[in-house]
Amino acid sequence: MKLALLLFFAAAAVCACTLLLLILRARERRLLAAAARAAYSDAPDGIGISVLCSGVTDPAQLENLLSSEYSRYEVVAVFDSRRQTAEFRALAARYRMIRVEWAPTGELEGAGVRALWRSRTRCFRRLVLVDRAFDGAAGDFDAAAAVATYDYLLPVGAGQYLVPGAVERLVAELGSEPPGTLDLVRSHLGEPAVLLSREALIAAGGFGMRPLR
Repeated sequence: MKLALLLFFAAAAVCACTLLLLILRARERRLLAAAARAAYSDAPDGIGISVLCSGVTDPAQLENLLSSEYSRYEVVAVFDSRRQTAEFRALAARYRMIRVEWAPTGELEGAGVRALWRSRTRCFRRLVLVDRAFDGAAGDFDAAAAVATYDYLLPVGAGQYLVPGAVERLVAELGSEPPGTLDLVRSHLGEPAVLLSREALIAAGGFGMRPLR
């Protein structure tokens, strides 16, 4: 009986210590994320993230992706205005999009891009619409990466949402390592997601070449 009680209390102590350790780690992550927001958000050379969207047509999902308050952040959504005419027009009207000039840099393949659109409304300046002939998600992601502003890229498909604070957590992970040394951050919680650097994508030859290998 005494042995059983001792084993019970020992197991309880281990569980309590493990829980305390997880709580402390979570607190450290939150503090790191808050520090990252302050340190990297407004710095001219701070960490920036571009979300690349293929197949994202649900307005609720797009609003979720645009909800981050991190300043060095944008959402690049690819549509085929000839196949998704109604959805494209609805988004263009909702966010007051206007067509802008764009010239490819040659670093990444932007094949099929017809036009680039940005919002006239200041609060939606972080949204970019790419009108492109659809030939697969890999081509969409390459085209979105070709017009993206920032050096870290987060490909997102239909039905993938960001939890609150996700962008700040990613920035914290990137900021925890020396600049330029981290090429990929992978999340296995919930819907699997991968953040990768533009340099790594270029070196791999684009999304069609399976850069996550």
